Amino acid sequence: MPRRAIAGCAAAAVLAMAALAGCSGDEDAGADEVRSVAATTPAAPPTPNESPADESRCVAVAPAVARAIATGLEGGPKRFEATAAVRSRDYERAWMVAGRFRPQGSDPLVGVWVTNDVSSQGPGLVYAVDPFAEQFSDWGDGDQTDAGFSANDDGVDEAKACLNQ
Repeated sequence: MPRRAIAGCAAAAVLAMAALAGCSGDEDAGADEVRSVAATTPAAPPTPNESPADESRCVAVAPAVARAIATGLEGGPKRFEATAAVRSRDYERAWMVAGRFRPQGSDPLVGVWVTNDVSSQGPGLVYAVDPFAEQFSDWGDGDQTDAGFSANDDGVDEAKACLNQ
């Protein structure tokens, strides 16, 4: 599959994300820091010799990014219990971010969102990628974008596996 870039009207998205991160209106949003289970390896492009199950692909998600993505959670606290990310090999600049969250009255679930940045600068664009992210957040569905992000993309299962390290 050719590498594709995330569409680029990021300036408005970054401003919107900064506003959302600062005023989510949910007391739980900043109550606890998100536990990042990935190594503290800086976000770097994958190398050709990495295997799909290679734990070195797991990277930490900056707390500000995790909080910003969590502002879109619905049906419970707007925060993640844990997060991890993997850079997708299917796109030029796409990070699959797995987040463990707990909808009200439910056991913990893991959803995956795609973003173009997991560093402290903020997530930029964010889309829901897998069924739990689509069902329990108000982020747009990634499969409805020109890029057509899906749960079958490289990095989705790998990011989920990073949470189990």
